[in-house]
Amino acid sequence: MFDVILSTLISFFVFVFGGFTEVMTLLLVLNTIDIITGVMTGFKMRNLASKRMTEGLFKKFGMWCCIIIGHVLDVVVFNHQPVAKNMVVTYFIGNEGLSILENVGKLGLIAPKKLFKYLEQLKDKIETEDKK
Repeated sequence: MFDVILSTLISFFVFVFGGFTEVMTLLLVLNTIDIITGVMTGFKMRNLASKRMTEGLFKKFGMWCCIIIGHVLDVVVFNHQPVAKNMVVTYFIGNEGLSILENVGKLGLIAPKKLFKYLEQLKDKIETEDKK
């Protein structure tokens, strides 16, 4: 029975996301680190709030909904080539990376400025391409 449930879940995720790529794995790791560093920051600043946590989780859910939309666009418009999905994932990788750096900065860690610059360039590149 467990095999059937697992197979059904895997099939559903492959259908919805078009497979799980390395960049999606990176985004999932960054989502997790962002949640952890956000909780740590809230704890340090003594402003942990379940409402803020819930809003953050809803935003992360929204990210993954945008990835699903990107995959559907790839199927319909780009003949199953992961163009839109990769663009959406790359954009969110930049967002999550910047959010993590902000969180660790609030925790007292100084992050390399080049890393901020690279993540901002990654995000800006996608936004610029999006405006074309």
